[in-house]
Amino acid sequence: MQQPEPRLEFASSSRRDAGKERLAGVDPLVMPLKLAAFTSFIAAMPYLLHQLWGFVAPGLYLREKKFALPLLASSILLFYAGMAFAYFVLFTSRRKA
Repeated sequence: MQQPEPRLEFASSSRRDAGKERLAGVDPLVMPLKLAAFTSFIAAMPYLLHQLWGFVAPGLYLREKKFALPLLASSILLFYAGMAFAYFVLFTSRRKA
């Protein structure tokens, strides 16, 4: 018994390619918006962490509040260290390949 030809696979692959062409026209508008949103998120992270701590701090005991400064400082430093690692190590290796 002979199997039918895979016509649906061809139609779905050509449909995927057509979507990429259609989205390519919007790309010059979307990329600056994505860059602005990502940059503003990174710049606002210390303030957002401070606001989060201001919300959580009244509900903590004094012995728990003693961890505030080391926790806040380490979270900010680790956030920026992770961003630098991703940019310089992961993205650089991706560009070379």
